[in-house]
Amino acid sequence: MILFGLRSPLVVDYEIAATRSGTDIAYGVSVAGHPRVLSDIEIVELAALGDRPRGAAMPSLRRISATISERLDQNRAALHP
Repeated sequence: MILFGLRSPLVVDYEIAATRSGTDIAYGVSVAGHPRVLSDIEIVELAALGDRPRGAAMPSLRRISATISERLDQNRAALHP
């Protein structure tokens, strides 16, 4: 997964969700300013992307969200049979 929007406070939530779901983060793309990330992922400036694969961020985020939702449903079912 490639993270975009590294200045958003939500990027930390995406990092945690990726870690919990076993999704590797290839690198993060920073547009400007200091990124707010927890991990030591490689940070690439948008202008320096060049020929790097840009990937598709949204399908990965949807997959992570689906995985988290499924696990929450499983936990609820286990707690409240």
